[in-house]
Amino acid sequence: IVYTKMSNKDGSLSMPILDATLMDKIDQIPYFQNNNNIFNSSTFNLIAYLNKKIPSSEHLGEIEKLNKSIKREVRFINERIQLAIHEHGLQSGEKQQELVNNLNELIEAKKLILKLSEYIQNMIKSSMTTKKKLKSITKETQIYEKKLQNLKKVHKFLKVIVLAERALEGINEYLNVGDGNRDYIVLADRAQMLSQFVTTFSPFDSYSHFEKIKRLHDQCMATFEKMYDIIFEDFEDIAKIEYYVEDSDISDSDEEEEEMTPAQKAGEAKLKQLEQASLVVNAMGKNKRDLFMRHIINSELDEFERLFQRKSRGGYMETLSKRYTALRRFFIHFDRKYDGRFPSHWKITKEFMTEFMVSVGNTLVKIFIAYENVEKAPNDKEEKKVNLDPQVLYQALRASIKFELKISNQFSENPNEIRDEIQKLQEKLDKFTLILEKDPTNIEKQGKVEALQKKINYLVNQLNEFKGNLNNYQLKNLIVIHFKRVMDIYIEFEDRNMKSKVDEIIANEKLEYGKMVHSGQDLFIYISESFRNCRICNTEETLYAVANGWKKHINTYCEKMIQKLPKIVLHKPARGLKSLFSDKIPTLSEEAILQISQLVQITEYCHEEMDQTEEIVLSVIAEEYRTKLHFEAEKSQFYRITKLAVEYTVNSVVNKLVPHFIVFSKSLHAEVEKEWSLPVAEALDTHFGNIARYFPTSHFVTLCKHVVPAVLKMFELYLFKCKSISSSDAKHIQEKLEPLYDSLKRLLHHSSKNEEFIKLTAAGKEVIDEDDSDSFQARLRLHKKETDAYLCLLQKHDDSVLKSYLEAFPRKHARDDLQRVLELKPSLSKSKMNMILDMYDSETQQHNLRSYSPPQHDLKFKGGA
Repeated sequence: IVYTKMSNKDGSLSMPILDATLMDKIDQIPYFQNNNNIFNSSTFNLIAYLNKKIPSSEHLGEIEKLNKSIKREVRFINERIQLAIHEHGLQSGEKQQELVNNLNELIEAKKLILKLSEYIQNMIKSSMTTKKKLKSITKETQIYEKKLQNLKKVHKFLKVIVLAERALEGINEYLNVGDGNRDYIVLADRAQMLSQFVTTFSPFDSYSHFEKIKRLHDQCMATFEKMYDIIFEDFEDIAKIEYYVEDSDISDSDEEEEEMTPAQKAGEAKLKQLEQASLVVNAMGKNKRDLFMRHIINSELDEFERLFQRKSRGGYMETLSKRYTALRRFFIHFDRKYDGRFPSHWKITKEFMTEFMVSVGNTLVKIFIAYENVEKAPNDKEEKKVNLDPQVLYQALRASIKFELKISNQFSENPNEIRDEIQKLQEKLDKFTLILEKDPTNIEKQGKVEALQKKINYLVNQLNEFKGNLNNYQLKNLIVIHFKRVMDIYIEFEDRNMKSKVDEIIANEKLEYGKMVHSGQDLFIYISESFRNCRICNTEETLYAVANGWKKHINTYCEKMIQKLPKIVLHKPARGLKSLFSDKIPTLSEEAILQISQLVQITEYCHEEMDQTEEIVLSVIAEEYRTKLHFEAEKSQFYRITKLAVEYTVNSVVNKLVPHFIVFSKSLHAEVEKEWSLPVAEALDTHFGNIARYFPTSHFVTLCKHVVPAVLKMFELYLFKCKSISSSDAKHIQEKLEPLYDSLKRLLHHSSKNEEFIKLTAAGKEVIDEDDSDSFQARLRLHKKETDAYLCLLQKHDDSVLKSYLEAFPRKHARDDLQRVLELKPSLSKSKMNMILDMYDSETQQHNLRSYSPPQHDLKFKGGA
């Protein structure tokens, strides 16, 4: 109370709580002027001090702290008084009189501080009283607010009761009139009043002890039942009525509109009544609404079934695709017939399609259960035999997947699109609202504002339905999910289909260079379609089983493609002189080169597609199957085809040079020199040039790297076929090899003849980079050095052969190679050769002891580096 009277608007004190006389006396006391304490009048401002300590009524608790500080000040003054009395007894004269004066000042100060404390104590009591009163007032206010809410609720109840009584008055007059004359608009208004009563007093058990409410509730429910029965009878045959729809897309605007027939006029009038009756049913609540909607939908579906059975013959599974097509046509008429006839939130078109899909799913379940029973008891005569033909099942599944996808897309709604529509409508509403603020009498704009507000509210409610379930409007897996029971039949069928597909594409595959469409594309197009079907089915087990089937048939495809490879076996000279007179050595014809090139392109494409397929499948399949499903073996199969293609091509290049190597070996054997070095180089340039024209650029460098060692190894084989080679012959052979080395150096340059290489180079793409070129040249130098080393050994003195061999091949310890070199030296006796070999064995044994290390596993790729 004190605080309220003396406070400003902001809650701070505006006047001192102590009176002015008390403040003046405080100022006059020397104690307050000379002592450094909280009440020193020279620095102390009571109002400022209290406002600081108590900034608002919420801080009244600070008074307690202030009271404690005053008590401390009183104790301090008491101590000073006792000290003054004690000093008074010890002093005399003026000093004693001064002490008396000080003592009187202290006593006076104590009185004033005690009076100040008394004021503050009164403040504390007042604040406590104020708090209690405020608490009491708050409690009373809450009681009054609760009473007011109860009064409002009672007022609402009384209003609802009065409206319900009015709605029930004379309602039978509207219900008992004949069909066609019934005023559904009035019935809708009265049904809305009764619905409000039922909703207000729900749950009814809480109010059942009120006799009047109980009686009204019973009358409302009885009236609802009577209303529904009458409406049901009025529209029992709604599916059979004729109706007229003006098709603006078909009709010609220049022609006269076709007049409605009497039956169509009657049907249109009936549909108009249905539109009004739906408002009555809507007011009765969700249960009656759903019941009535089921009646309309089932009537239409029965009519559809009657029309479909009249035109179509065959089993349910066989005609499922036709049923979907017919239903979509029938749905167009259904949508036109009932467009705008029901409240928008009924979504009757969506419910119609949902009911159809559920009924199809239930029928399929019955068929599948009957099939399972036959499978469990095949000899049971009482069971009706059900045979699920895989082809029919497959077609039914495909048709169901396609139908579900189209219907789901048709009825799906994007919440973002709804938000955008709401934003556009809100902008229009704001413009019309501004116009109405300037001109409130504009009736046209008022109507538009109301219509826009109603549309926005509808869209907002529609958007709220998405919360918690974004697939609210998606009709997926209502049919297809039931096929899961018999997916083993589908898996077997898919397996047979893919086997047939692989056989077909292999049979039709013609390896033609430059062919745009090949078997690899056909294979992976089929795999993509198979994956898409399994993905739509949304069955993880089926996808896993089908993917394992792909692996099996991919391996079959690879094996059959390997069989199409033109197989060229590397020529191996036999022992003795027979190999020098071989007349037929296999090489690749130009047609075979084209076939191999095309096959390499196919396998390269398949390898890339296999990577993508694996990535896609593993990204969608469940974790439990992801760890089991791998395609490494299948990718290795494609790599194997490429590897064999390169191997056969290299074999062809080497075999092309064999006749010239035979000439070389025969000339040494007969000691009759014949030209062989230039023909070898020319044959290599010609044959490899033909291959380079067509061989894929992606594997061209690899091919070149394999040709170099293969050619030089074949030369070495024929070198060791000679009976003996003198030092001068060895030097002569080494000089003759230069054209062959030059030809090998030019292998990479043959790529310029390739059409693909020319196109890529023109497009600014680098096919053979500097690293590829350096790597190739390094390999050539390595193998050239080894071949030259053998010829150099033949030029060495007998005593220095071993040392030179170990220097030339420090890491290659092959006793057979050394023995073959020694056998070619004509001046070396057998005993000398054996002695050198024994020295070699001793040297390598010591080397092995020095360089011994624990054995380690040498892991290499199965097919080589």
